Amino acid sequence: MDNFNFELAIKFCERALDMEPENVEVLEMAGAVFLETGDVDKAKSVSFKPDLSFIITHFICCYLLLFCFYLVKVTNKLSSLLGLSVQVKLLHT
Repeated sequence: MDNFNFELAIKFCERALDMEPENVEVLEMAGAVFLETGDVDKAKSVSFKPDLSFIITHFICCYLLLFCFYLVKVTNKLSSLLGLSVQVKLLHT
């Protein structure tokens, strides 16, 4: 890391934080750069602080995803019990 331009990295990180203050990758990189330069307080200040709506939205998304998995399992079990040749599969992207 002797050739690394920390001054320029700090400027890029600060600009990225201005543009996307909740981007986890930006927060992670900025925190690492600030720690590397010894600015512990600034590194601590760039942590992700989700608000209540963020937490609720992600909780609902996780719940819906789990519910979909459950529906697939139940549908396939009922299909099997009823002797139907229908199998529901999840798509992988």
